[in-house]
Amino acid sequence: MKNFLLVIAFFTFSVAMYAQTASTFAFEFPSMDTDYADKVRIHLVYTPANLLAYRLHTSLQEEPIKLKSQDYIVLVTENEQINFFRNTEVNDLPVQISFEKGQDYYFRIALNTGDGFWNGFSITEMSERAFQMDLFANNISPKPEIYDYTKPIKLK
Repeated sequence: MKNFLLVIAFFTFSVAMYAQTASTFAFEFPSMDTDYADKVRIHLVYTPANLLAYRLHTSLQEEPIKLKSQDYIVLVTENEQINFFRNTEVNDLPVQISFEKGQDYYFRIALNTGDGFWNGFSITEMSERAFQMDLFANNISPKPEIYDYTKPIKLK
């Protein structure tokens, strides 16, 4: 009887802890207030659960951003057109993507693994709710690392 009560107590504690943990996964995306009305925010999540890093190189920065598995970042810019480079070389032919100021954009970067082999990356645009659910399902913190390219660069 004592063991049975211990099992019931443990089960009740586990359910209470799960409910408490689940309720604390809150999304705190910054609101689109006046500070962001004239800016573009690009939310990116890198979802592969492995050691392969992804280097994001755009016309916004000199050095590529190295994304590790389960990283969530936000690029903030005033530019409505951004060049994305496939390689870390700027002389690589870029793809130019247009964005609208005052908008948030959500993308998932994932590995293509057709036939069980890695064959490149895919980038998928998502809705805000799908993006939030993707963070939740992959246990990724909803607090991004923010790269703000609207601030003046300090010269050395």
